[in-house]
Amino acid sequence: MGCIAATPLTKRQSGGELPRLEQSVELYGTSYRAIVVHSSAHDQRRQKRLERELAASLTAITTQAKACERKTLCCLADAQAAAQEAMAQPSAYHRLQVSVLERPRWLPAGVPARWRAHPHRHGLRAQRRDPR
Repeated sequence: MGCIAATPLTKRQSGGELPRLEQSVELYGTSYRAIVVHSSAHDQRRQKRLERELAASLTAITTQAKACERKTLCCLADAQAAAQEAMAQPSAYHRLQVSVLERPRWLPAGVPARWRAHPHRHGLRAQRRDPR
């Protein structure tokens, strides 16, 4: 069908190709001519919207992963609960895989033995899982 713009296009505008499909169909015993028109400009807008949503999801999941990795927890049960909570957070296109790891606590020389009751802390390691 081609370009139908009456005015000249600007630098940012596309011509918007409009391919069409024409067939005859019969509905309730009456014959009709059916025309389906497809806009390429609409496809470009949809693609840009999806790219923006994907970038926003990536930013959100990266921020969430950094926040998870900054956490230091004292007991294993708290770390596992925090990992489950972080994986349950919704994101439009990405998922977070969180695992618990043990972080040794290094105390300086001369620290009394009674302060060495909890030699290990637990942390979280977050990995982003991209959409397929």
